[in-house]
Amino acid sequence: GGEGEGEVGVDGDGATKKDKNSDDAAVPSVDLLDYEGCFSVSISDTLHCLGFARDADGDPDGALEFYDLALDMRRDLLGEDDLRVAETLHNKGAILCEAGECELAMECLDAALVIRTRHHGDDHESCADTQQWMGNVMREWGDLDEALEYFKSALTIKKRRLGDDHDDVADTLHNMAVVLDDMAKYELSLAAYREALRIRKLNYGTDHMLVADTLQCMGNVECVTERHEDALDHFRQSIDVRERLLEREGSGHAATDEHDPFVVPRRRSLDESRAQLEKLIESYEEALPLNKLLHGNDDADVAHLLSRMAEVYSDVGDWDNAVGSFQGAIRVHKANCAPAASLNGGGDGEDGKANGGEGGVDDDLDVATLLRRKGNVHMYREEHAAARDCFEASLRARKRLLKKDREQAALVASTQYAVGAAEHESGRHPEALRAFGKTLRLLRYAHGDEDGGQARMGDVLHWIGRQYDSLSEPPKARAQYLEALKVYKSCPPKDRDDRAVVRTLHLLAGVHEKMDQLSMALKIYNEELRIIDDKLDGDSRSAADALFNAGNAYAKKRDFANAMDYFERAGQRMETAYGRDDERVAICLEKLGILYAKRGLNDLARDRLTEAYELKEKVNGRDHVETATTAFKLGCVLDKIEQSAASMECYRESLRVRRAMIGDDHADVAATLFRMGENYAGRDMHDDAIRCFQEALTIRSKLFGDNDDMVAATLHPLAKAYASKNKHDKALVFYKEALRIRKANSSDGPDGKELAEISFDMGQSLENKQSYRSAIEHFGEAARTWSEGGHRHRNLPSALVKLGNAHEGNGEYDAASERFAEALGVL
Repeated sequence: GGEGEGEVGVDGDGATKKDKNSDDAAVPSVDLLDYEGCFSVSISDTLHCLGFARDADGDPDGALEFYDLALDMRRDLLGEDDLRVAETLHNKGAILCEAGECELAMECLDAALVIRTRHHGDDHESCADTQQWMGNVMREWGDLDEALEYFKSALTIKKRRLGDDHDDVADTLHNMAVVLDDMAKYELSLAAYREALRIRKLNYGTDHMLVADTLQCMGNVECVTERHEDALDHFRQSIDVRERLLEREGSGHAATDEHDPFVVPRRRSLDESRAQLEKLIESYEEALPLNKLLHGNDDADVAHLLSRMAEVYSDVGDWDNAVGSFQGAIRVHKANCAPAASLNGGGDGEDGKANGGEGGVDDDLDVATLLRRKGNVHMYREEHAAARDCFEASLRARKRLLKKDREQAALVASTQYAVGAAEHESGRHPEALRAFGKTLRLLRYAHGDEDGGQARMGDVLHWIGRQYDSLSEPPKARAQYLEALKVYKSCPPKDRDDRAVVRTLHLLAGVHEKMDQLSMALKIYNEELRIIDDKLDGDSRSAADALFNAGNAYAKKRDFANAMDYFERAGQRMETAYGRDDERVAICLEKLGILYAKRGLNDLARDRLTEAYELKEKVNGRDHVETATTAFKLGCVLDKIEQSAASMECYRESLRVRRAMIGDDHADVAATLFRMGENYAGRDMHDDAIRCFQEALTIRSKLFGDNDDMVAATLHPLAKAYASKNKHDKALVFYKEALRIRKANSSDGPDGKELAEISFDMGQSLENKQSYRSAIEHFGEAARTWSEGGHRHRNLPSALVKLGNAHEGNGEYDAASERFAEALGVL
């Protein structure tokens, strides 16, 4: 490994990491060996790595032994002034600093700095790293002024070499802030912490343990300077970050868990998680007295902090403090409850009292929950009588609350339902899903097995399905819609809402369509139509939507006859529901026009698309993207019936609007230019065709990259346009590029249709250049493809004749005769 490898990074205390001089691969544990006579640079490197690994495993003494071996070997092999020697000295000095061996640490670090400065100059990151550790040593030694100078020097180098926003800069600022705090220079300390916090948030985001550490340090300084509000705010932020991190790692407590399985041995956190939990406890213990000082002992935030502390104490197995914190939280919650009838008289006990048994428990859900959790802790301590007292008190409170709360639950559910609907309309579907889930639980709680809430439960299930639908989870959406239909159908006749059934069926069919289960989707659409006609008096709007979607499903199945029938009926219902001048009617007409074109009924397609265009122009205006889309489709149909001039007018109008509304570099603009190019080429206006194809090519290359099939599809007609102008050299350039892309992408299907067409056209340009041998190769490739594929009788004779011509031009008359005879046989 080279100098400096492994130096960038941060240990838990914000100091720069030691140099490891190796990859991060795991190093097996080995015993010290007799290295006498085993001298090589690679062995010294391995010893250095073993030292690093031992240090990382928490064995500093073993690390020092390996570093000493590596240092002796490196000095013998490389000399006192080698950078590898500096690396080992640096790491050894760092370990000695952490062990409190300040004098020995300073000797190693000073020697490392001399070597690094001699090789790199005094403005190198490695010099800054060593100076930062020297600052740590001076702080341990108590020489704060000298420590600050080392940190300042390291900071200057790191900013110059790494930039102001590098995480190493934040580490040095953090260390400076600690020293300034020790020197009672609190304003300067806070300024350094703030800058470190800014950089760490920039590099790591808000949820990182180093961010939490910096916030807590800021709070400590603000406590000393009696800025209690600011201190409490920073402590709270630090707590929030630590809790989120622990929850994300799966090692935090579940504050809402109502089923703590105390009969199963409690899971213990890993050492790393335990360290994080202990830091979180430290943050709680800093924040709690501040909260009491600022807001009083009975503030709701005090209860909240105590309950959270109790959970974390439980996570680390500190049962005494867990019981005491739960007891304190219960006392504060009860002090904040509205007066209510107690379940059995008696006092509450003192804040922090660590024993079981409860008295004077008010009818409050939070108190009941805390009692249950406190009982769990007593179970872990095997204090079963105290646990039983807590559980029984919690149960009595819950039973009394249940009678009161059921009446309120339905009202809360109504509000929660409105929250879910608002989240849905805002496009916040995960939030809406949570809100509707809460609504469903409240309704089930409020109504139980009674019939009164079934219709509303069906509505909530319907909305849950819609959230999964919006989140692209069709199987989950289908399950919720089916459950909603089941609930609707179980409602008494007087409560049954047929419109709700129709709405849910409509969405259920759409989910099946998304899952390509088209037959099932059509079955559901037809069931929806039956209910609309039988139960809703043939409601035109609902029927129009169902008919339109069923038409789309038939079109996907390529059942064009049924698709056209359903679109015709959908258009009629839409006219009845919305009037003739409505965009939905225009969309139906457009769908019909496209289907007529697919069936080769181009005159009917033209008529329907013309109606659709005129109606969209009337409803949306001429300068609307949807109007431009219909103009484009009409132009395509007019091209098919050889009304080229009229088609070009449609394309120009579509191009004008699309460029104005969606910009020049859009795929739809490229598609329009491409069609215009084909139109011009069909009328032998090759210069105009080339211009349009070139513009389309530029856009598609920019959007899709130079190797996309859309680019190849544009290059081919562009080459043909140049060939039509007898510019065969230019044409061949584009043919070759199109052929390369098609072959690379292998996207042509089993008959290689696109490859064959390009090869055939390329052969014609080569024939015109009298490059007969190359022409024979390309005509032969096209003939082979067409003799195997589904285009045999249409294209193969032409390829064989061209192949014969090329053989004839090359003086190969027998081969030419064979190809002509073969073409005649195919014909």
